This record gives sequence, structure tokens and C-alpha cells, in this order.
Amino acid sequence: MNLQKLLRVGAKLTVFSPPKSEIVYQAYLEAFTEEGPAISVPQKTGQRLVLHYGDPVRVRFQIGGSQSVEFRTTVVGESKSHLILAAPEAISKVQQREAVRFPIVIEVECSIGEPDARTVKMDTMDISAGGLCLRAGSSIAEGTEIWMTIPMVRQNKKRLINAEGAVIRSIVLEHRYGLEHQWALGFTKINRADQDFIVGFIFEQMAKQRPKL
Repeated sequence: MNLQKLLRVGAKLTVFSPPKSEIVYQAYLEAFTEEGPAISVPQKTGQRLVLHYGDPVRVRFQIGGSQSVEFRTTVVGESKSHLILAAPEAISKVQQREAVRFPIVIEVECSIGEPDARTVKMDTMDISAGGLCLRAGSSIAEGTEIWMTIPMVRQNKKRLINAEGAVIRSIVLEHRYGLEHQWALGFTKINRADQDFIVGFIFEQMAKQRPKL
């Protein structure tokens, strides 16, 4: 696949760094240079992703409305406003169910550790058909089970999604306001119809955010 045939200037990109990370940053294609694509500095809820020469990244974007493709590359140039990436050697298709974790805040009811545990309300940071990330007040052991009720609206239709999940990783980020705890969860029990609803919701939200050129 030829990157310049698949992408146009202004296209929205999802950036992961390190490449195996599930934390989503958003960027836009600014231009094609002799070295490779130039993109805006990736951001997530106003927080910039700091990258330097040689840092590896994984980049994902949509083609044809619903098909996602991605490539892995490295940073070969940087400035305050943009990054230049090395031209990728390969571009691969991504299955729809491996869709990106879409950044959005949804208030979720959670029972932690046991299905009958006291319900607490927590905010998501992002969501996908395979799991979600929660903003938390403390760390938690990996593998901890969580029962969730997730309210969602798609095409003006409300739906309560009941799912079970397990903590994949507990993340602690330090910034000028102090420590921020995040719990990355993978769904362990969710029905197919609810997964399809989440996928449709994500594509609907992404279409709303797509810049009009």
C-alpha cells in the first residue's frame, strides 16, 4: 500500500508510543516530506506526547469509512509544532474489532473485585470494542475483575451495556498537578450486540470530529 495514495493532508491519525501502548493520542497529517509524513504533535485531552529523534511509534488511520490500517515507524525530525516520521516500510490492515480506543468521558458504574461489591462511579478516558481505560484515585492489582454498566447513545438510541472486565495494567502518570492513576481494562465478558454497538458508536463519534476540508 502506498501511504500517499491512502492519506491526504488534514487526515486524522491515531498515534501510539511506545508501539505496544494502548493509550491513544490524536494527530493530523500536515504534509509529505522527502523523509516521510509530517504530522502535528500528538495530543490527548490537551496533553502533548513528547517524542524525540529515533523514538518508535505506531500510527493508525481510517480508509473507506470503516477500514483501519496502521504502520510502525520512527521519529526522524521534530519541532514545537510538528514531527516528521520515517516513511514506513509496510502498512497493514487492522480488523474492525481491534479498533482504536476512542478518547471520551463516560460515567460508568463499577463493582470492583466482586459482582455484589458496592457500586462506585468512575469516568472513562477512552473506550473500544475490546475494553476501556478508567480514571482512578489509586493503583490496583493487575487481573482485578470489575463489573461495569456503561451508558451509551448512538443515533439517538440509548443503551446500557453490562460487561465484565479485568485490569490489564494500572498506570501512574506524573504531571504538574500531581499523580494521575489510570486503569486499562480488557473486556472478559460482553455480548456481541454490545460490542457492535460500541464499534458503531466510535465510528459515529469519529465522523463527527473529522475536519471539513
